[in-house]
Amino acid sequence: MKWADKLRPKLLFLRSGAAKVSLSGGNQAELDKKLVFSLAKKRIPSWSQFKHLKMFLSRRELWFIRLSFLLITLALTFLFFQYSHDHWVSGPAVGGEYCEALIGTPKYINPIYASISDLDSDLTALIFSSLFRRDGQGQLQPDLAENMEKNEDGRQYKIKIRSDAVWHDGQPLTVEDIIFTFQAIKDSEYHSPLRASFTGVEISRPTEDSVQFSLNEAYAAFPELLTFGILPKDIWQLIPPANATLSALNLKPIGSGPFKFKSLVKDQSGRLRTYELERNKDYYQNAPWIATVRFKFYPAYEEALSALAGQECDGLSYLPFNRRSEVAAVNQFNFYLLRQPQINAIFFNLKSGVGGERAVRQALARALPKKSLVAEIFGDYAQAIDGPIRPESFAYKDDFLKYEYDPAAAALSLEQAGWRLATITAEQVKTSQEQANADDETVRAPATEVLFFGPGLWRQKDGRWLKITLKMSDRGENLVLGQAIQNAWEKIGVKTVLTGLPATEIASQVIKTRDFEALLYGFMVGADPDIYPLWHSSQIGENGLNITGYSNKDADQLLEDARFANDQSVRKEKYGQFQEIIAADTPALFLYTAAYTYLQAKKIKGFAVDAIVAPYNRFANINDWYIKTAGTWR
Repeated sequence: MKWADKLRPKLLFLRSGAAKVSLSGGNQAELDKKLVFSLAKKRIPSWSQFKHLKMFLSRRELWFIRLSFLLITLALTFLFFQYSHDHWVSGPAVGGEYCEALIGTPKYINPIYASISDLDSDLTALIFSSLFRRDGQGQLQPDLAENMEKNEDGRQYKIKIRSDAVWHDGQPLTVEDIIFTFQAIKDSEYHSPLRASFTGVEISRPTEDSVQFSLNEAYAAFPELLTFGILPKDIWQLIPPANATLSALNLKPIGSGPFKFKSLVKDQSGRLRTYELERNKDYYQNAPWIATVRFKFYPAYEEALSALAGQECDGLSYLPFNRRSEVAAVNQFNFYLLRQPQINAIFFNLKSGVGGERAVRQALARALPKKSLVAEIFGDYAQAIDGPIRPESFAYKDDFLKYEYDPAAAALSLEQAGWRLATITAEQVKTSQEQANADDETVRAPATEVLFFGPGLWRQKDGRWLKITLKMSDRGENLVLGQAIQNAWEKIGVKTVLTGLPATEIASQVIKTRDFEALLYGFMVGADPDIYPLWHSSQIGENGLNITGYSNKDADQLLEDARFANDQSVRKEKYGQFQEIIAADTPALFLYTAAYTYLQAKKIKGFAVDAIVAPYNRFANINDWYIKTAGTWR
């Protein structure tokens, strides 16, 4: 029944009553009030009553009420959003999965072996804890270490260990685990590649919660070595050292890091295809937000890039410079260019060919438009450098001899050194072609050399033509840079021959045997400016890294003093003097330092790494990465 229908009989009743009251002098207003309260016991009108309000209001009154209601609504909405903006916070939430593609297959997810493989190091860094770790700027930070004390002569390091770290199986991590791991590294039966780094270093336990490293001689960069993961003694002491590499724990490890082993999948041939980690909710620092990290292994970049395009993975461990154009759906990814301690240079063999002449090396340095070439070929992916110490290092000295592009000065240096321009004409080449077939070796050899150089202006001294062979890895960017170097050097009359070789052959057949005149190559030099292994004369041998054969007594002394000094300002001064000497001697032509390109889907939030020392440092702040979000009032 409608509201008006309910009202009608009561109105008739009350009207009849009103007539009687009126005759007796009653109050009409009082009767109206009784009429209203007889219909609704509540004093506040209901919504059904409000709907009939317009029957009693003028058009002007109705529009005034509507406008007032609109203004009140807008004001309340504004206040709500203003309050939400100030007090509603959206932030990371636990959950989600991150999948990363890697090239190759891991073998030893074990900190005493992992350094020989980037893949092994990647997984080890997430599963195991270490005394020190790298932050997003590549700087050393305490991990299991609470603090460190170094004695005055720099030969003893006492480190207090935090007490709240536990293994993934729930057992506490203790000083005994650290001592066991270090002794395993030093034990020749384990065959750890880290063993050589700790020659002359011993470990002891001065207190229940600390360890002490004692060195035979001071070494300023020693803490840089303490980033190896720690093994659980109770588990590994049951395995004979000779069998350590055969243990199943190398693929199903127990660590104390932010993630722990969950599962793995192998194909029919036994090759590892997928490796899965889960967050360690009991991690002693802030536990990760991402619930699962999955790694997928591919034999080559083609397959890995296809996996990215098909959204099978969210990231790629490393994107080679020459593969950038192959990335599909570029807008779905972040391309992180991470600074790394890499030095790319042309290393001259000081004991072979024209590379042994300093005037020639300096001329070649001045003939190369290095800065423009690096910018043109690499863009933001590389930075031109002038010396063996990176510009980001505290030890970098800016005001030393730098070989700016000056082809006229380069040509003059060669002239002064006796290398004069000589013309080989087309006629001479034609004659040489005929002589090359002669039976007389004294005729055939010069003719062959003329044919090799071809017509043009070339440099000659004492009957010898100036020629240099530049070897390099046959990667795409190397070949492009090599051709640019060849063009620049030949413009000043230096015949340049390019030889590209597989990267594996560079190490075994070129560097180890020192079989090169000039070598375009890159070295990782580490976070600390200690470059003793690359330039000290004691490292010239077959097993050393001084591949140029550089020997300078003053330079040796500076490298030794800087290596053993405890005072950073003293180290900076010594390395500054060293940079001046090596710039004058020019055993290498320093070119650029390249960025490490890390590819990651934009759905992954929180990545905050700018510099790395090793590829696995890209995970430096993985605890802060997140995929899921949640809001809370504050």
